[in-house]
Amino acid sequence: MEVNLIMRKIEKQSVMRSEMNWYKYIIICAFITLAMMGCQQREDSLPLEGPGITDLVNPFIGTGGHGHTFPGAALPFSMVQLSPDTYTRGWDWCSGYHYTDSSVMGFSHTHLSGTGRGDLLDILVMPTVGKVKWEPGSREDPDKGYRSRFSHKEEHAYPGYYEVFLQDYNIRASFTVTPRSGFHRYQFPASDSSHILFDLTHGRPGDKEIEAYLSIKNDSLITGLRRSDGWAKDQHVYFAARFSRPFQHHSLLVDGLLEEKSPEGRGNQVKGVFNFQTKKDDVIYIKVGISPVSEEGALNNLDMENPGWDFEKVKADARRIWERELEKVRVITDNLQRKKVFYTAAYHSYLAPYLYMDIDGKFRGADQKIHLADGFTRYTVFSLWDTFRATHPLFTITQQDRVAEMIGSMMSHFDESGLLPEWSLMGTETFTMIGYHAVPVIADAFFKGIRGFDVEKAYEAMKNSAMQDHFGLDHLKSYNYIPSELENKAVSKTLEYVYDDWCIAQMASALGKEKDYQYFMNRAGAYKNVFDRSTNFMRGKKADGSWVTPFDPRYSSHSGYDFVEANAWQYTWFVPHDVPGLVELMGGEKQFINKLDSLFEINSAIAGEDASMDITGLIGQYAHGNEPSHHVAYLYNYVGQPWKTQEKVRKILTGLYDNTPDGLSGNEDCGQMSSWYILSSMGFYPVNPMGGVYVLGAPVFEKITIQLNDGKTFTIEAGNLSDENKYVRSVTLNNQLLDRTWISHKEIMAGGQLTFEMTSRPNRNWGSHPKSYPPSKPEN
Repeated sequence: MEVNLIMRKIEKQSVMRSEMNWYKYIIICAFITLAMMGCQQREDSLPLEGPGITDLVNPFIGTGGHGHTFPGAALPFSMVQLSPDTYTRGWDWCSGYHYTDSSVMGFSHTHLSGTGRGDLLDILVMPTVGKVKWEPGSREDPDKGYRSRFSHKEEHAYPGYYEVFLQDYNIRASFTVTPRSGFHRYQFPASDSSHILFDLTHGRPGDKEIEAYLSIKNDSLITGLRRSDGWAKDQHVYFAARFSRPFQHHSLLVDGLLEEKSPEGRGNQVKGVFNFQTKKDDVIYIKVGISPVSEEGALNNLDMENPGWDFEKVKADARRIWERELEKVRVITDNLQRKKVFYTAAYHSYLAPYLYMDIDGKFRGADQKIHLADGFTRYTVFSLWDTFRATHPLFTITQQDRVAEMIGSMMSHFDESGLLPEWSLMGTETFTMIGYHAVPVIADAFFKGIRGFDVEKAYEAMKNSAMQDHFGLDHLKSYNYIPSELENKAVSKTLEYVYDDWCIAQMASALGKEKDYQYFMNRAGAYKNVFDRSTNFMRGKKADGSWVTPFDPRYSSHSGYDFVEANAWQYTWFVPHDVPGLVELMGGEKQFINKLDSLFEINSAIAGEDASMDITGLIGQYAHGNEPSHHVAYLYNYVGQPWKTQEKVRKILTGLYDNTPDGLSGNEDCGQMSSWYILSSMGFYPVNPMGGVYVLGAPVFEKITIQLNDGKTFTIEAGNLSDENKYVRSVTLNNQLLDRTWISHKEIMAGGQLTFEMTSRPNRNWGSHPKSYPPSKPEN
């Protein structure tokens, strides 16, 4: 049986049966792994034994600029992300860390990867020496608190591991993880006053503490709870922490009152300090398990996954788990920096969604009740407005076993709340962003033949999302568009809702529901009602049918406007289900091409006082730093000029991604920015994320091999590839000339070889005939 399938079955058993020790899973991993593999992230990284794909991952990519990533230790799709926090305020600190900082507040156990809004940062731990300080202090004056200065030269990270030297305390701090626990290693100097602080008040400014407690069970075990209300509503994080040696005494600070030697502290704001005497280079380990369910669940998660004190073994196990995920795609290239960008993109794509259930299968649902997962793994952190575009289609190739479980999580959310998730965070719905984009994720899996979920029930849940009366859907049903004066973000909502409606229509047709098909296909055409032929832009429209004035297609605003995180230049192209219809609206192929050319050539200035932070990565008015633009460069394939797609995609791949902290042009967004890179660098991209059609661009690597679930492989080769040779001369699929500018998911999953022959000049003939254009219907 194929190795990855064996491992997924073992993983499911370990989730559902608490008696199965996590280390049984790890031992099996060790037997099937070919070698101990090392990794270093940057030129100043720690030397490790043996080469491996994890060598090529740089977790610091995206920690600068507006990437909003974190550098700390995590496993694929894990509950724990144990990472440093340098600041908790400001947009560029949504992950708690920014590469421009030079002091650290401590190390918390939950983090978001690349989001445009901040939360989590739960259960902060900080080792210190000297006088006890209860407040973190400021970046400007770290000496006023328990912060410590650090240098990036003494900071290192690779998948599943992070370490940093705390200069103010002469402490080396190292971290690794299991799925539900963090493992801390602190190497102290000689001191009679060494401390380890737990700060349960630590978090984002808008994350209000509802309840907290810290309980001292004995001199080496503590438990507690941080319950808060922020972006994630009524979030529960229970924890259990074991120390490798007894602490001598402790102090608690509860709602500002100091309690010495108290066995428990309960309040809204709770902190604890645990004191030690240390000799030079003494090491104190701490293991911290977390749970959304209970204190007992946290302790069970900890003891089942990490029963011993072998830090190096857990670190090596974490690396092997990452190695197994990353080796699903093998890249051959002489360009080492580009290869590092690719594997870091894969790493970032596989962080979310997050595991959200205890090892015994219990989880806290969207209804705040405790449930038991029945035959699936419960996940949370579905950033669907972002990830439905490329991340979830990527999962259908590289994470097929998990796709059904993710859909199972969406259906569980539906059972608990009455709706499919839109942007679920720690089990609760945030209603952030727009659309009901669980719909294309489910429909895409259905058309690709992925099962393991109740199809009829899933269809009814999809339909239910579309038939609500909130967020402008009532107006869409009344007007067949959303009038601007009746709803904020009216044009963007109209466009994204009707795309989701098209997905429902396709599934209705496949299930023989003709009446539903006709209804939702009618709604799917409503994009035409917000297209202004006089300007050739999507545009705000009033209830009386008149256009909103004044109109500037470069204008965008967060405070209230027709578009969300974009402008008319960027959103006009969002008709992925009916590109031929959009071409017709614009007056035909010539006009469409001229408009598309102008998008990439026009001045990049954005009108609007508060829109610039989201509209980044600009090439003309094309904004790669945010999701509405991500499919646009591939639209030339629909009008017979694929060579322009090849040119634009190469420019984006090489100009807007690099192996530095500033290496992302916008928010990572839970994997979407990276998934675009992975698919595009392979030579194809799902313009329509539902239905299994991948539009061809051109690869940037000489050879890529994808290991498929059933033991087959799909290989992409680029002959005569160079920096100059960015255009496609010809394409073959399994040694047969391909006279079309797309391939299907079915063709990829069947295994085989896709070969691009590259050239320095555009081939204006290949893909120029309408028969070569990508189809608009599902291909599976």
